[in-house]
Amino acid sequence: MKKVNETKQKYYFNEKNHERLKTMSRERYHKDPNYKKATLERAKRRYHEDAVYREATIRRAKERNQRLKKLREKKPLKKK
Repeated sequence: MKKVNETKQKYYFNEKNHERLKTMSRERYHKDPNYKKATLERAKRRYHEDAVYREATIRRAKERNQRLKKLREKKPLKKK
């Protein structure tokens, strides 16, 4: 568990409740096919969003590097 501010911990993280919820959702995952399907869909969507964000970030970085490269060719950096 990550170290959380102790006042926040009271409100946001309750060990027993957390365990109970985990087992409940695990049981439901195996019993209820719709819940399982929804969980898998959610995971897929989250993974897809992350991948899209990662690709966009890489693309922006490449474009920026190309722009800077062109600028340097026109006007090289001054050496002290």
